[in-house]
Amino acid sequence: MMMTDLNEAERNFPRAWNNVKEQIAYLKQVTDADLVPFSAEVIDVKGVPMLEVYVMTDLVFADSNKSLNAMRFRAFVHDPASLKKLH
Repeated sequence: MMMTDLNEAERNFPRAWNNVKEQIAYLKQVTDADLVPFSAEVIDVKGVPMLEVYVMTDLVFADSNKSLNAMRFRAFVHDPASLKKLH
């Protein structure tokens, strides 16, 4: 696990960052929610590095009574086509 700030994530992982931005934009479009990225890190998921971006949102979740909640968005750091198949 490697924590990084948002500017560093955008600079070091542009493909993954753009993928996450697209995911966030889509969710904003379909929910009209406010989504504000606040942190990022590179995590390992079954041997595959992924950029994970945390956002604060005003969406209310069924299992929470908080007015602000956190969500995570993930994207492959490397092009998935270049990865070996996972077993």
